[in-house]
Amino acid sequence: MSYPVHTIENAPTESQSQLSSTKAALGFVPNLFGVMAASPALLKAYKRLGELFDETSLTATERQIVLLTTSFENDCAYCVAAHTLIA
Repeated sequence: MSYPVHTIENAPTESQSQLSSTKAALGFVPNLFGVMAASPALLKAYKRLGELFDETSLTATERQIVLLTTSFENDCAYCVAAHTLIA
């Protein structure tokens, strides 16, 4: 099964500002966000979950280790590469 990866320009109107803010923060829109943009509520919830994760007592390095481990366990080479770069 394949899901469309939305851009800022072709995403539902409610998702465009969320994608724009992601691009401003990261310099690009991750494909996962582009897929989630099909459901503005899902994209908003996922981004909020990330914000809450950032508020935990874990350090930035520890959070990246959690994300790297999750990426590895989910066999997402793209995610492993991204979180390795961030770490």
